[in-house]
Amino acid sequence: MAEGSAGFLIPWTCLMDRKVCPDNKVYSMTGQRKTFAQALGNTCDIPLSQLPTPCIKGDIIAVQIDEADYLAGLEDCKTHLHGRVILSKGDKPLTHLDLTKKLQP
Repeated sequence: MAEGSAGFLIPWTCLMDRKVCPDNKVYSMTGQRKTFAQALGNTCDIPLSQLPTPCIKGDIIAVQIDEADYLAGLEDCKTHLHGRVILSKGDKPLTHLDLTKKLQP
């Protein structure tokens, strides 16, 4: 192991020739920090021209969604929480079928 220029050990010989420069900069936020309520209070106006046009299908109002956006949203839903299962100590592990039955409404 070799000692680096900053006084710590570098275990990889391929990194020994690199100069280690510690970052001595002090970062500060300019201006005043917003409170949580102020951050939530900020609103922005979205022009109606940017929103999809709704149409009426029977008794339902429908909005057309682009297929790429729909598929992206569907992909995101695969990793979202769909329910909660609480197991006590000593409970047997659930099979996929048991878990599916527990999570169905």
